[in-house]
Amino acid sequence: MPQSMYVSKNTLIFALATAFVILIGSPTGFIIWENYHSKYSYGEIVIHKNSDFVNRYNFPGSGTENDPYIIENLILSTQKRYAIFIGDTTSFFVIRNCEIIFNQIGIYLNNIKRGTAKIENNIMEYKQAYYYSNLQSIVVYFASDIVICNNTCSFDNEIYTSGYGITIYDSRNSIIANNTCFGFLIGIEVTSGSDFSTIENNLCQFNDRGIIIRSDSCVIYHNTLKYNSDYGVSLYYCDYNHIYHNNFIDNHYILNNNNRSQGYEKRKSYTSYNNRWYDATLQEGNYWSNLNWTEEAIYEMEGSIHIFDIYPLQYPI
Repeated sequence: MPQSMYVSKNTLIFALATAFVILIGSPTGFIIWENYHSKYSYGEIVIHKNSDFVNRYNFPGSGTENDPYIIENLILSTQKRYAIFIGDTTSFFVIRNCEIIFNQIGIYLNNIKRGTAKIENNIMEYKQAYYYSNLQSIVVYFASDIVICNNTCSFDNEIYTSGYGITIYDSRNSIIANNTCFGFLIGIEVTSGSDFSTIENNLCQFNDRGIIIRSDSCVIYHNTLKYNSDYGVSLYYCDYNHIYHNNFIDNHYILNNNNRSQGYEKRKSYTSYNNRWYDATLQEGNYWSNLNWTEEAIYEMEGSIHIFDIYPLQYPI
């Protein structure tokens, strides 16, 4: 090799190091570094791609359906925006058996491949002297077929009720089951685009509102809505939902007004009569604590007119 073509290893390393320092010190380099740093620094656990599960956190598993990545047995207490953020992944994963004390958002999933995520058996607690109006315990965007089960979400503040216990956006065919949500503005919210979801066996108590549904063709059953200061279940501009075998117990408890309905529905239009607050086949509806039950009794919802549970139950489920 001609002498003019030869570059020593030390010279090459020095040149690359110098170029790196110059790049980092430049405005362009600072922007690159700042974007990378901020992308991962706003949460305790932040995952933006499949490789982050192993390369950044060394979570066990391979990301397949039979061997998902496992995020478990963590105790997180954070002042950062997110305790756990996972977005833009296609691998299978489970978040379970964690205790999370969060400042703004506990678990946040965004743009997850359908059917790949499960959140189960976690304790989610908000314990701050002050509060954020948009605080959320578990929130999911664009993650159809997700399973959220057996979690306890609480807002521990004696003065305020604020934020959301569990919220899903544009996440069809999801299952929200066996969770407890208390102390929030809204216990569970199923927003538009989350059609065909199932909300079952949840306990929502001491919230402002227990469950809010804004999607079509959902099943809401075997839930207990208790001591919420407003409605137990509210439906907004949605159709073909099936609400039955739920226990509505002493909602509107702050007003102590037994004349208020514990259910609410705002129809899409005056011709929309497609939600059912009972099961027509079983001829069974829901239990309402403020109904003087007889065999001929019916129970009317507030909101749009002429919406009834025509088969109210005599006893709680």
